[in-house]
Parts: sequence; C-alpha cells; structure tokens
Amino acid sequence: MYWGIVGNFKFWEFSPSGKNWAEFGSYAGGIFSALAFLVVVYQNYQRDKEQKKQDFEKTFFMMLEQHNLKLNTLGQETIDEVYDKIISNSESFDSLRNKIEIQEKSKIYSEINSYFLLLYRILKFISENSELNYKNNYSSLLRSFLSNKLLVVLSYHLSDRDGSYGDYIKYVNNFSFLEHINFIDLELEFIHQLTGVDKETLYDLFLKNEKCLRDALEKSELLRDDFDSSFSESFLKEVIQSKQERRSITYKYFMGLDLKCVKDRKYLKAELKYEDNIFFQILKTFSLSAFGKNKEYAELILTYQNIVTSDKE
Repeated sequence: MYWGIVGNFKFWEFSPSGKNWAEFGSYAGGIFSALAFLVVVYQNYQRDKEQKKQDFEKTFFMMLEQHNLKLNTLGQETIDEVYDKIISNSESFDSLRNKIEIQEKSKIYSEINSYFLLLYRILKFISENSELNYKNNYSSLLRSFLSNKLLVVLSYHLSDRDGSYGDYIKYVNNFSFLEHINFIDLELEFIHQLTGVDKETLYDLFLKNEKCLRDALEKSELLRDDFDSSFSESFLKEVIQSKQERRSITYKYFMGLDLKCVKDRKYLKAELKYEDNIFFQILKTFSLSAFGKNKEYAELILTYQNIVTSDKE
C-alpha cells in the first residue's frame, strides 16, 4: 500500500510529497518497532529460561549433596540387612512388613524411611521441572547413586500400599528408576523359596549344560514326586530350548508348561504364595516405563502376565 504512495518502482519514480513520505515513515517505523519488541521479548524469554535452568541446577545439586550425605549415613550394612530380609521372605507380605517396619527391623527401617522421604522430595522437584529433565538426565544421575539392593528395598517400600504412595510410584515409572534392577537374582531367589533347591544349583541350571539340567531333574524332590517320566523328558527339552532362546528362568525350569500350577499354588512349598514375594510385587506395582530398557523385564512380564494381571484385578 505505502510503496504505491511514495513511488512508482516500475518506472523508478518517487513521490515528491513529503506527506506521503511521512506516512510511509510512520508505517515502516511501526513495523520495525514491532520487530524490535519481539526481539526484546525473545531475549527476555531466553534469559529467563537460562536463569530458570541455573536456579534448577543449583537447587538440584544442593539436594543431591544432601541425598548422598544421607545415603552415606544410612550405610550399606543397613541396606543389606533389610534387603536380605525382603528377598528371603517365606511368610505373607503383611507379616514381612510387620517384622520390618514394626517389630524386628523397625529401628533401622525408620532411618531408611527417612531417606526415602528425601528421595521423594528430590523426585518431586525434578517432576515439577520436567521440561529441564531432558532425556531423564537429572533423574538418571540421581538413580546412579542407588545400588541394586537399594532399588529392591525402594520397590518393597512402595509395593502393596495405599493411594497416598501414588505420586511416588508415578515418579519411579516416569523416570525409569528401576531400569537397572537385577531381575535374575530376584527370580532365582523366588525359585529357591518355591522349590527348596539351593541357589548354587540354580545358577548351574542357568549357566551350565544339559547334564546339569538332567541331574537337577533327577535330584529335585519336587520334580521326582510330582512329574512322571514322560513329562520329565518333555520338560527337559523345554528347558534346553529355553536356554537357547534365553527365555524366562522360572517358567521353563520349575513351573512346567502351565503357569496355572503357580496360581493354584499346587507346587508351592509350605504356604508360600507368589504374591508374597517381592519379585511379583515389583511386576505388579510398577508399569513398563519404570524399567526402561531392562531386557529381563520384557521376558518376565510376558511369562507372568496372567498372574500379574489377575492379581491387579
């Protein structure tokens, strides 16, 4: 519009009217003022964004320092003591919680509980600034200070609880906080509790050859009493195949071909129930995202899906 007023550029002619040029100047000035304003807004946005990041990092690393001091004060022996109690449980989950939190281990668990409260506050702070936690960089840094045993104790702390723990579980899920949990040890411990077969033999089953598998079948009271010879032979073939495919340990080695035997507790020793074991509590409590790229979880959840799903219902 204003270009036509101040000149005819087809013939390279410019308007001699000062009024036209004044109007054009006002028009152009308005455009450049608007652009300058947008530049200032963008610069302020970038400055505020950088300031927010600096404030976040300052607070985060202060909290991380408190976390590490708390963790060092807690000590590995305390964590080991509670961890051993959790994974060796042969009673109901309620009885386990009673012994750990009220009776035998209540004093040391109060210290662990205090640590978990601090951990919760840090996870909440990261969640409230989730846009700065690009690719879980900060939550992963925090997680790197937690040992596998402490991750198991944390899982116990959050399992089979009321709704007040919902946000805590959500943070564990969102930040893939259990990505490095050792499922093999947990599953082998479950098999040990289930069958009474010692863990050294279980590791042999997982790592060694067919002869070891056959010997275990012959020696196991559970298998000898409950499975006939034809089933044992097919079971052995399944076990060997599972080693080649690196399928889930429990399902192939000791549960037979039908998970119903676990759910009906047909072969469980004493009164041990699958839901009383931390291994199943972890599968039941947390979602896929909690385990990130953990390869064992993908196999386990397929193997135990019927149990976990029915237990959730």
